[in-house]
Amino acid sequence: MALLTRAYLKEHTPQGIAVGSLKQYPEKVLQIGEGNFMRGFVDWMIDGLNRQGLFNGSILVVHPTPRGHAAQLDAQDGLYSLILRSRIDGQVRDDRQIVTAIDRALDPYQQYEAFLASARQEEMRFIFSNTTEAGIAYVAQARPDACPESFPAKLAIWLYERYRAFGGAQDKGMVVIPCELIEQNGQKLRQIILRHAKDWGLEAGFESWITSACTFLDTLVDRIVTGYPAAEAESLQAAWGYEDRMIDTGEIFHFFAIQGDASWDEELPLVKGGYNVVWTKDVAPYRDRKVRLLNGAHTMSVLAAYLGGLDIVGEMVADQDFGAFLRSGLYQEIIPGVELPLEEKQAFADAVLERFSNPFMKHKLLDISLNSVSKFKVRNLPSIKAALERGEMPRRLLLALAALFAFYRPARQADGAFFGRRAGGDEYPIRDDREILQAFAIAWAAYDADADAGELVRTLCARVDFWGEDLTQLPGVTAGVTEQLQTILDKGTRAACAALK
Repeated sequence: MALLTRAYLKEHTPQGIAVGSLKQYPEKVLQIGEGNFMRGFVDWMIDGLNRQGLFNGSILVVHPTPRGHAAQLDAQDGLYSLILRSRIDGQVRDDRQIVTAIDRALDPYQQYEAFLASARQEEMRFIFSNTTEAGIAYVAQARPDACPESFPAKLAIWLYERYRAFGGAQDKGMVVIPCELIEQNGQKLRQIILRHAKDWGLEAGFESWITSACTFLDTLVDRIVTGYPAAEAESLQAAWGYEDRMIDTGEIFHFFAIQGDASWDEELPLVKGGYNVVWTKDVAPYRDRKVRLLNGAHTMSVLAAYLGGLDIVGEMVADQDFGAFLRSGLYQEIIPGVELPLEEKQAFADAVLERFSNPFMKHKLLDISLNSVSKFKVRNLPSIKAALERGEMPRRLLLALAALFAFYRPARQADGAFFGRRAGGDEYPIRDDREILQAFAIAWAAYDADADAGELVRTLCARVDFWGEDLTQLPGVTAGVTEQLQTILDKGTRAACAALK
């Protein structure tokens, strides 16, 4: 079977799937992050704008870590199939298209000079990113002569290359639109870039250019994107008549809040293009609603459900124990801590559960487990603190933290990777920063020696570098997490969740 490429599409018309514009557009977008979400969200929107003749620009994709999909994307000329499916008002909607907005994909670790050269392209205007909540973080390093490890350092050196190439011209500044789910993502990214500039002793003119010529916009993104449909891939490719190793899937619903003046829609006409996009003076209310209720519900429940033998979000929602645990935690412990009108919160939570139950969404619990420590800090810790301020003990959220500790228990290490083991013997990868994984490995090794769950919980809760504060100082948290962890160790996550549903 022929691989999906532009040459293939010039000779063949696939059946049952729409094809985006095959025009060659100048690269206007640098995108750092080539994962499922960006391809099912930002790239889909740019593709739609090109179809409508509203943007006429393509995307250069760069992966933010040494392990990425640049080679496969490039082999397919940036093309991939996207399926968006939902049941809306009782009717099934199934949209299928070949997204053609990506022009190239680069591995900056192997193609560092090409990465820097892209900064010298006059047409470049927008930067999008999604490197998870852990991505926008300051990591000290010397001025690089090879690809930096952190995302902000990569972007800093790329922007410096652009500044030098165009002599600090004001009209060559970039509009930076990060999609990471952290507060003030644009402003924090800008601050880290300026910090790198000082660390590296770059001229003051560069810092001034970043401040005056470049714009960093805070955002909130919302769409559930489930990635490669392994169970359907073979039949889909047979029906379409081509091989595609980058198929992506997601739901129909999407929402994008961008903190910026509506005049930006003239350059990036997302609203004009018909997308559910809001240019707003304050993205915070949208962010709190989505991160605390939707993402928070995910992070609260998926690790316990996976350890309990489940694999898919839909299974979890339908499960008598884990589904009930999810609903009670969402309505009784998360919703009260979000400062929005009650009816609005409950309606959004109802919609979240409906989206989680989408029969077409095979959202893997393991996929959501990536970087769970930073996710818990952003998504669930605020709800814990809000409950304590109300004088309540959020036992379900503390169980969620205990389940995280249990999920991060390594059964073995190999080639620098860590693997856990759930009931039944299934091994799974534990994916997070190496320093975090090593800290958990040390804490669990101590537990294996003395079987003191309380000491393990105190050690991990005290890590300010994980949580942004010492959780042992929050009243009742250490004892509550210890109690739940002991139940998990003795009886498993199903029994622990069933007791709190």
